[in-house]
Amino acid sequence: MSTGFLCLQADNIISGEIRSMIFVFLAMIILIGIVSVIASFIELRWREMKQKQAIDRAELTALRAQIEPHFLFNSLNTIASLIKSDAQKAEDMLLNLSDILHYMFQNSGKEVIELQSEIVFTRKYLHLMQERFGKRLKIQWSENITSCDLKVPVFIVQPIIENAIRHGWPENKDQLKIQVNLIEYEKLIEVKISDDGIGIHPQILSLLPKPNHALGNISERLNLLFKRKNLMQISSKFGEGTSVEIKIPK
Repeated sequence: MSTGFLCLQADNIISGEIRSMIFVFLAMIILIGIVSVIASFIELRWREMKQKQAIDRAELTALRAQIEPHFLFNSLNTIASLIKSDAQKAEDMLLNLSDILHYMFQNSGKEVIELQSEIVFTRKYLHLMQERFGKRLKIQWSENITSCDLKVPVFIVQPIIENAIRHGWPENKDQLKIQVNLIEYEKLIEVKISDDGIGIHPQILSLLPKPNHALGNISERLNLLFKRKNLMQISSKFGEGTSVEIKIPK
């Protein structure tokens, strides 16, 4: 075998090894580029997610802040109206309000709360209202909850009841009946609050739930917390009453 042939064969082997090395090198460069792009995309999405979570938390805080002063203002007005006419009842209501405010301040920074705590809070509020209106306000409470550690959005039931009293019972004439039903299903908790008040005019009903309204506030909080829409349903017959149903995913 000639020397020239051997040299040519060696050159071919070296050229093949160089091509392989170049191919591996280029493949590594491409792979590193792809990984870098994916990592940058993941980091960008993570930053966007954290930013949106911060915005959502801020919106939730703002929405909750809209409810609490309104509730306090109404409760203090109720007590003030009774001081002269029935001092003992006013004192009892003030003590009850103290418990309610303790609950509110203690849980002001939370997004969710144990369902049983929210139930106790709502019952105290109803007791406060019944002290004010007496037999004219009738409450029926039905509760079918078996789990002890269920979580729900804080301050979610009471505003619906307050809305029924304020808007479904003009000038507090005659009697108002409010029915509260809480039912636990496999994947959700259903809260239904019905009243036999004046109902909602169809033109107004078509706009609900709307911003800066108690029901719109609750609907928006549910949307923000669970990233799902249509968790609140409002049905009403003008002159007959209103029903508000919310579904809270477990």
